[in-house]
Amino acid sequence: FAGEETQRWLPLAWNILGLIAAAILWGRTLAEGGFATASLRPIGLVAAAGGPVFLNMFGLTYIGMEHTLHLAATLAIVLGLVRLLQQGQLGWLLFVGILFSPILRLEGLALALLAGLIIWWKCGAKAGGLALILGLVPAIAFSAYLTSLGLSPLPSSVEAKLVSAAD
Repeated sequence: FAGEETQRWLPLAWNILGLIAAAILWGRTLAEGGFATASLRPIGLVAAAGGPVFLNMFGLTYIGMEHTLHLAATLAIVLGLVRLLQQGQLGWLLFVGILFSPILRLEGLALALLAGLIIWWKCGAKAGGLALILGLVPAIAFSAYLTSLGLSPLPSSVEAKLVSAAD
């Protein structure tokens, strides 16, 4: 859509979709995590209302970057892990989160790899290996692409954070 007037609105549209997905995944995570039970319902209600505020879900929508989509991918991993650890269900949502989390933000690789190791531990090498590959291959491919352009293998946003952390 480059050069089209509609291109200006695409970041907002993507972020609204990310916000909707993140809100749904947050609610499902709380419900399936046990906060819908009578004894935990008061805490669940506070978390349901407070979580989006503390995660700044609404504010992220207007930044125009990939943050709400990354939040949705992260929550997909969290919900997928809740389902795996509580119900023994290894579903597609967990694998989708593992794939997209590092694609959207390289920092998502940490949670994606942790989830892959948990899958390996709970489900074996075949499922765990698939999860680790889904998390690693996009990150490695992107680093190879950056290197082919003569750039550092890490995105400049990550390098800036590393420099500021060293100060």
